[in-house]
Amino acid sequence: MSIYQVALFVHVAAGMATFVGVGAWFFTVLALRRARGVADVTIQAPIFRVGGVVGVTGIVILAVAGLDMAVSTGSLGLGWIQVAIGAFAVLSPLGPLVVAPRLERVFREAGLADEGPLSPALLARLHDPIPKLALHVILGDLVGIVFVMTAKPSLTGSIVAVAVSIVVSLVLALPPVGKAAWAFVDGFANLEESSPVYRWFGRDR
Repeated sequence: MSIYQVALFVHVAAGMATFVGVGAWFFTVLALRRARGVADVTIQAPIFRVGGVVGVTGIVILAVAGLDMAVSTGSLGLGWIQVAIGAFAVLSPLGPLVVAPRLERVFREAGLADEGPLSPALLARLHDPIPKLALHVILGDLVGIVFVMTAKPSLTGSIVAVAVSIVVSLVLALPPVGKAAWAFVDGFANLEESSPVYRWFGRDR
């Protein structure tokens, strides 16, 4: 087994860890938006913090392993690698500098609040759109990076792919889209046997 193969394995594993961390943060933000009491907020703090550790660790290792492979193969001049590095530089600070400070403030205020319903001020913080939008940018950026790493398009094609991925991710953040998604999730979670969707998924295939 060569050093390159080891670096590739580490790179892929770190990418998986990054997606897990970002997914945990997404889960936290969505859960906080549905919170009705102080306890609903504080219970999300450990998930958010563990997700942060996993995600940041994954991002750091992803960058180190990726650069090592690019340097060792002399491929830093390739367009898709340059775009991947640039896209990576865009997403890296969004989590620790945009998302984390806002949510940590929410958890601190919830920790100091009395048990019971949320105050109007805390409720307003839970519906701050910036963390959600930043996470959508991060997710779209990551998906775009995965695409260019897989397809290896030209410089222009890589830029377009990452840009389109981010735009699509931001469209998914629009309130009408979010409401439709939650309606589907809630409806799917409460399927009855009379539902044609239930019968379709439940039949022998």
